[in-house]
Amino acid sequence: MVTRQQEYEIQRAMAGLRVTVQKRMTSALRVVAEQYSGDPRRFRDAAIGVVQNMVKEHGAQAGEFTAQWYNALRTDEGIRGRYIARGWVGDYDAEVAETIRRAVGELFEDAPDLEHVFKSITDRASKYVADQGHETIRRNSASDPQSRGWRRVAHGETCDFCLVLVGRGGVYTRSSVRFKSHVACNCSAVPSWDPNAAEVPSIAYEASARTSALSREQRQAMNERLQAYIGQNRSELDDLRASLGS
Repeated sequence: MVTRQQEYEIQRAMAGLRVTVQKRMTSALRVVAEQYSGDPRRFRDAAIGVVQNMVKEHGAQAGEFTAQWYNALRTDEGIRGRYIARGWVGDYDAEVAETIRRAVGELFEDAPDLEHVFKSITDRASKYVADQGHETIRRNSASDPQSRGWRRVAHGETCDFCLVLVGRGGVYTRSSVRFKSHVACNCSAVPSWDPNAAEVPSIAYEASARTSALSREQRQAMNERLQAYIGQNRSELDDLRASLGS
């Protein structure tokens, strides 16, 4: 069974990578801003290319690191059967471009706050990097013949939404489910080889589903169900939150 220390190890690694990526991206964006000072459109177009390349580069690092971590963990667990995890690199070009187009809107205003623009870009772009590590765990957990699935883990301060997705420490067994996270999320994914591990509640699957294809009414109904679940399970969620701080 994956220990709390091992959970914390991968979470700390991903959090550290995000901080590093944010710093490097901010430095790169400052150079672009100096080059195209006073020209928001040219800054936008140049920034898109720069950030897309950095997300690919650091995303590949995240995928490779988590694949190696998965393999080492599998060996430590003494799991039978040969399986070698591979890093996953995703295509986030469209997401990066949309993120930057939204963020640079502020540059067309009087006295724009460049640092705020940089932060808006790097907060979300670093999430795309970390997501490639999470997705590496999720995909390999689905492909590994001995795997039961994967668990979502969190440490420290955690919002209600993430607590629902942690799902009492249960396992996600459906290969179609994705690792859903918000910009400031520090949750991580870890594999589970316990054949008897409990599955997460159905609300965790529902909350993890993509909402882009849903109508406004469907999204509202799903949010109402989520809020109702949080209200009905407040004591249990508070106990889980307290345990994460230990």
